[in-house]
Amino acid sequence: MLSSHDLNLMTSYLKSKGYTKEQIASMNDKQILRDYEEKTKEFLYQAKKQIDIIPQTPKEVQRKDLQHLQIPLELAQIIEQDNVKIYEMLDEYIENYSVREVAEVIFMKTKHTKIAKLEKMMRIKRSQLQELWLEALERNLSTLPAEEAQTLLKFYYDKKDNLIELKDIYTRSNDKKYLSQIYEIACMKLHIVRDYMPKELEETYRVYYDNSQEKIELIKQILNISNGFEKGYLLGLSMHDLGELLIQIQEELQKKKKEEEEVKMYFDEFKDALHSTKEEMFLEVCIDAASALSRERFQELCANLAKKFKTFRHRFTDIARHHKEISNLQIVF
Repeated sequence: MLSSHDLNLMTSYLKSKGYTKEQIASMNDKQILRDYEEKTKEFLYQAKKQIDIIPQTPKEVQRKDLQHLQIPLELAQIIEQDNVKIYEMLDEYIENYSVREVAEVIFMKTKHTKIAKLEKMMRIKRSQLQELWLEALERNLSTLPAEEAQTLLKFYYDKKDNLIELKDIYTRSNDKKYLSQIYEIACMKLHIVRDYMPKELEETYRVYYDNSQEKIELIKQILNISNGFEKGYLLGLSMHDLGELLIQIQEELQKKKKEEEEVKMYFDEFKDALHSTKEEMFLEVCIDAASALSRERFQELCANLAKKFKTFRHRFTDIARHHKEISNLQIVF
């Protein structure tokens, strides 16, 4: 069943998408939820498609055919005379072919170059291009909301080994008009998710929230009060789950603290009763403690008292025998 808060969010969003008051009034909660989910999924899909700066060229033409790899003999000879020229003259080839493919063509056209050295130098050049374009992307996307910028950068870092796509993304990000369009869509997407889809916020921007100070602080709080979890496990949880876990641990600690205080209180009361001549005082403490404490805590208390006071076991056993209706009193030492 939808809460009134969730229902208000959903109906407000549907109104923003053109639904009239009459349409919404004629719908039951199940229909509102169905339409809301359809509209939000469609919005997120379209927004993501527009924001992800990915080339639309078909896969078969994204990478040049190996048979077209023609490196002029003069260029190969220049590189043979001065290998450092690789860093200046082979950008086009490195972008479109693998390191191994280009190195083999140069190797076949020269006499004294070593293919292992060529490959090593070309990998360095490839890394330089990746770093250059990714740094530029980070600068160009810095105007976007942090949630969107970090999500996009993670997406592009995952694609860095495809230099054709990476260069295309980098080139597009230098277009101020295009970036302005992306900015508008990103802001609208964040606004919609934050205001109308709060439960989807963290999942939509998981990269951002996984590295947020808020999440780091939650994990720190949990690790400070419990050694039952590995940090790696906690990093994999959502902030919602971390928050619930923290509350659960805090409640358990509070319960444990309260039980320990009660155990200490009853220990002192038993101590006084054992030194008293009034038998009813000992009986009263036995019944109160057995009723208030968990069976495990009560057994621990009785075992400790039996070790500390020689008369405890006999007096306690006698009372337990006369009050079999109280299950916590039925203890085997």
